[in-house]
This record gives sequence, structure tokens and C-alpha cells, in this order.
Amino acid sequence: FPVTIPTGEIRFIKNLDPLLILSLYKIRFAAWIQSAAIKNLVKYAFLYAGSAALLKGFGFLLSLWVAKVLIPEEYGVWGIAYAAQIGISTFGILGIQEAIVGLLRNQSKCSSRQSLYAAAMRTLAATLSITLALSVCGILFISSQKEISFIGIAGVMISGSLLALATLQAQISRLEENHLSSLAFSFLIPLAGVLS
Repeated sequence: FPVTIPTGEIRFIKNLDPLLILSLYKIRFAAWIQSAAIKNLVKYAFLYAGSAALLKGFGFLLSLWVAKVLIPEEYGVWGIAYAAQIGISTFGILGIQEAIVGLLRNQSKCSSRQSLYAAAMRTLAATLSITLALSVCGILFISSQKEISFIGIAGVMISGSLLALATLQAQISRLEENHLSSLAFSFLIPLAGVLS
């Protein structure tokens, strides 16, 4: 069992009772878990994991329910709309989060970080515009073979864009350590997107 002595050396004590060793490790673990930083880490890890599990679980159950209720052609249209919504939100923010994280280390002042976040939002507008234009072309091509309404296409475009915006805002809030705002953007808005 390793023990640090006052001179800084680590010595191993032989023939210690295993229960005593276990007790020493329990004390170290209890002291570690008591620290405020670890409490916050554990709390937010459970909140993020729980909200993600709820969201994924709800989406999975909704997909099963929709598959049961709709006829195959309608389910195919729903699947295309859902895939387009997810594609728009994914490709709309592609690379922006990584760029923010990479550039953030050089921004120590709050005003510099806010300028970086504003630039990220302008970049989002540009990438989202390109993504929406390509998506419209793809959806119009598919809708020539399947019956998809204009309202359905508009709903997919709007909800995909809102999901992209919410995802980026959740990441920015997380970088600023505003975890409750991040959880709201990463859970409530995607939940509304799944429902739409």
C-alpha cells in the first residue's frame, strides 16, 4: 500500500489489513467527492446525460408510434422530413463549434469572447443559408416523386434552422459555463423539434 511520508518519498507498507486499505481509499474518495467542483461536475453530468437520454428515448418512442399509426407511404414522407430536419441542423453548424473552441483560448476579455460569439452567429447564418438552399433542391426533387406539402417543407426548414441555432447557442452557453441555459437550449428546443 503506497504511503507518502513527510519527506515526499512514497513507501510501500506490507501486510496491511485489506479492510484498513479499503477504509483509507473510502476516506480519500469521500474527501474528493465532497469538493464543490466535483459536486457540480457530477450534478451537471447527470443533468446532461439525463436530458439527452430522455430526448433520445422520446424520439425513439415517437418514431415507433408514428411507424405504427401511418401507412408506409406516409411514414416514408415523415422519415424524409425528419431526416431533412436533422440534416439541416447538423450541416448548418458544421465546423462552427470547433472553430469557436479553437479561437476561444486567445480571447481572455469578455468583450472579445462576445465578438467571437457574434461572428459565430453570422457564420451560422451563412452556412445555414447554403444548407437550406441545398435542402430545398433535394426536398423539391423528392417531393416530385412523393407528395410533400409546402407547409411541410417550410416546417422542416424552420425547425431544422431553429435546431441548428439552439445547438450552437447551447454550446456557447456551455463554454461560458452557463449550464442551465445550455440545458434549456440542448433539451427543450430539440424536444419541440421532435414534436414538430
